[in-house]
Amino acid sequence: MPKHDEHGEWSDAPPKGATIGSPFAYRYSHTDRGFCRIYYRSVVGRRGLRCFQEDRPGEFVFYICTLDGEPSWEGIPAGALDAAPPEPDGVAESFRRWLAR
Repeated sequence: MPKHDEHGEWSDAPPKGATIGSPFAYRYSHTDRGFCRIYYRSVVGRRGLRCFQEDRPGEFVFYICTLDGEPSWEGIPAGALDAAPPEPDGVAESFRRWLAR
């Protein structure tokens, strides 16, 4: 299924795997345990909130978010993350395992 890339263009390319690295395109913001979301702020290109939401156990989907932080549409990460979430359990732990695959 086609998805928007970071620049709002449609893309049929498969999602790139999220990675931790430098230079990074996304800075960790916060974790929402209730909705199983890991939020990052884009620091290049179109700025704003992005999140990875647990779609099913151990599987995450990248979303471009509205101004109030709600996932709006699926996207493809355009670069590396600065860090994994620091929380020791729950959705953060599941996200770190997903990143390590």
